[in-house]
Amino acid sequence: MSKQLIFPFDSDQYPKINNFFYSSNNEVLINIIKDSICADNNENFFIYGERDSGKSFLLQAICNEYSANGRKSIYIPMAKAINMQANMLENLNELDAVCIDDFTKFYHSTEWQIAFFNLINQCVLSKCSLYVSSDEGISEGVVFTDLMSRIKKMHVYEVKKIADGELSQALKFCAERNGINLNNEVINYLTTRETRIFNKLFLLIKEIDLLSAQEKRKITVPFVKEMLKRIN
Repeated sequence: MSKQLIFPFDSDQYPKINNFFYSSNNEVLINIIKDSICADNNENFFIYGERDSGKSFLLQAICNEYSANGRKSIYIPMAKAINMQANMLENLNELDAVCIDDFTKFYHSTEWQIAFFNLINQCVLSKCSLYVSSDEGISEGVVFTDLMSRIKKMHVYEVKKIADGELSQALKFCAERNGINLNNEVINYLTTRETRIFNKLFLLIKEIDLLSAQEKRKITVPFVKEMLKRIN
């Protein structure tokens, strides 16, 4: 690599493809991503979906899978990067994969749009794959024309948000992956009395699990009731 690449972004090692809960609605997308990680040729993906649909987790999981396979990648959360210099995208095509989280942050910065446009062109000529997430699908007029034409050539997929009827199943799945023992009674209690937004609910479960370890008590409905009063 022509120069050392150093980024001030925290790396979460937990996200893995096998830790990502997905229903049949997202099965095609997940299988395609798995295949792309193992492929030798570069693939470019534009992955959009509602906020809290798991896009950030998925992109971090992709990076971790590349690392597990001995390949180099970078996860760039644009919410942080947009306040930095756009030239940080230079030379990233020398990596095996670049995951850019939240394309909408480019809308109001011509400098970043140009840098991203150049990165796409460089990746086409190398073996670097691009994975780009967005809260919105492809919309005309939000970035300059040539950049939009490049994005349209990407593989475009929508990641579906966890359906309301799948919430309990998703919580059970993710709790088990985190070594948290939750019975159905506790899950039913939380999903009927707390927020039904998965990300917020799972953060709450992890906080309850931490309190359970500190108190040396099992996670039961009475314990959850007590801890919720303390947390809230």
